Amino acid sequence: MKIAIGVFDGVHRGHQAVIARAHLVLTISPHPHPGIKLLTSPAEKKDLIGNMAEFNFSRAHARLSPEQFIIWLQKKYAPETLIVGHDFHFGYQRQGNIETLKTLAARYNFEALEIPEYTYGRQPVRSSTIRACLQDGKIRQANKLLGREYQLNGVIVRGKQLGRRLGYPTINLKPDHPQKLIPAAGVYAAEAIAQNKLYPAAVFIGNGVIEAHLPGFSGNLYGQRATLFLKDYLRANQQFDSPDKLSRQIKKDIQQLKSALRA
Repeated sequence: MKIAIGVFDGVHRGHQAVIARAHLVLTISPHPHPGIKLLTSPAEKKDLIGNMAEFNFSRAHARLSPEQFIIWLQKKYAPETLIVGHDFHFGYQRQGNIETLKTLAARYNFEALEIPEYTYGRQPVRSSTIRACLQDGKIRQANKLLGREYQLNGVIVRGKQLGRRLGYPTINLKPDHPQKLIPAAGVYAAEAIAQNKLYPAAVFIGNGVIEAHLPGFSGNLYGQRATLFLKDYLRANQQFDSPDKLSRQIKKDIQQLKSALRA
């Protein structure tokens, strides 16, 4: 069996090049760097990868030497081939690298396959680069490196209902995972899946809130699940000195949303 192993946060184009070679993908969870903002939650990762198992990065497992980890892997999965990215490290305090893996592969009779760093438009595809793009509101660049639209999954909760009073009702999304990376504050062009239907969505992010106006939708979604796919950054957040000015700006945002989704 061919097994790909790694953290695979983001499941971006580079990760996909590794995963495509494998029968089973073994992800390391939770993320070895506590507190890091995640591009993909474990549940999102499972949906994107499919045939996936998890290596529980517990305190005990974190103390395994590189060779002890390989012994554990052999007993658990007996891989014929272990597929890793170019920057793969493993074992206690990341002591093992690609050369260590190749030495252990010869000792324990399996193949170690290293996949070179993936580039897109001459830019190396890395989770750290994608995080930086999202934190700067560069959603289109982040999506290019990911190979898909960045998504936010969660449950719809009750908000302040300001949009409803202005004639533009919104859904308020509470993300599933507390460590999920929320992109830079602003207004985004997006699409939303709610009640198994796809809608255009003008998404507002800021002040700890994620809310979206879905043109063409009417109804009550409280307590239901939704997914937002962010496509483009429309504008920065602004303060308005009257509800009328805010209402006019929302109308402009919806017009921009339609243009962005047609592009």
